[in-house]
Amino acid sequence: MAEPARAANGAHAPTFGIQLPGGAGYLALPVAVALSAAAIRRSLRRRRDYQLDDLPSTPMPYFYTAARRAGTAPSPDDRAAAHRRTVELYRGDLCTGLDRPWLTAPREDARRRVLHALATLVGSTDDPEEKLGLLERALDHDPYNEQLHLRLASQHLALGRTEAVRRIQERLRVHLAEIDERPTPGTVRAFQDLLSPAHPNSTRASSPRPGLTPGNRGTAGSPGARPR
Repeated sequence: MAEPARAANGAHAPTFGIQLPGGAGYLALPVAVALSAAAIRRSLRRRRDYQLDDLPSTPMPYFYTAARRAGTAPSPDDRAAAHRRTVELYRGDLCTGLDRPWLTAPREDARRRVLHALATLVGSTDDPEEKLGLLERALDHDPYNEQLHLRLASQHLALGRTEAVRRIQERLRVHLAEIDERPTPGTVRAFQDLLSPAHPNSTRASSPRPGLTPGNRGTAGSPGARPR
């Protein structure tokens, strides 16, 4: 469904093609335009068979600008700032409530980009509470990812929060039940290891340390293969 398009400089720019219903034609626009709510509204405003009330609140051209800058900025601080901006600008699936096949690819692309930004930020901070917040945010966008749940549980256990590990285990079970799935045997064993008295962190108190307050099966930057 995607076709190459010539940018102003002659290079190929990524393009999403939109086949309008009723033989109305084929819309091919550069990503930065095709993913903006304003462009979609202008293109489909007169189409009565489209519901336009739920088009994206995520400002996609700015989102993609920030995501690209995160990979090209000259300094680590600038790249981190761009990753944070990417996360800040992402407000959920593109065109929530609109079920069209041509939305699948841009939706998944944006989701993977924000998960990559979150994974990078998790790996770059030494603040345990910030790690927890970033992992929780990643799970908001990848709720069936078993490795993400395990990583969040491990982070809590490192702070001595055994009860939080049990809550995360149950949350994963509930999420997977929504799609008629269960945790894999490997995930079950991993949680058992985390909760085992033999685990290196198991002797820590389950209450927070002074000065700290509770805050497909891949990694934080690699969305799981579970259906969404």
